[in-house]
Amino acid sequence: MAIDPEPTSRYLAAQSRWNWDVRVQAVLATDPDQAVVMTFLNNVDPGVEACELIIGGPHVTARRELARRNLRTELLALMVKDTDDSVRTMVQATLDRRRNNRELVTGK
Repeated sequence: MAIDPEPTSRYLAAQSRWNWDVRVQAVLATDPDQAVVMTFLNNVDPGVEACELIIGGPHVTARRELARRNLRTELLALMVKDTDDSVRTMVQATLDRRRNNRELVTGK
């Protein structure tokens, strides 16, 4: 279903909460239809590989959604130079907050 040429089928596949398989996540994360990618993000907590594919992908709305999430620092670092101002701003704010929290805890 995730590779069906019909967008409706891919959209239905993206709605499934059973999308834990890395290969299925990769297919949905790279779908040419932004609605499919957003549906996937709204229904599943994507793995690192899927996040990397979305970060490198063309869908700004999907990257903005990832920027709002509590992602690993390594994933956020990939978005620091995003082409979208909104993504860059959200990511930088999260990274700054983490740095400040770490400094408060460690004193460094």
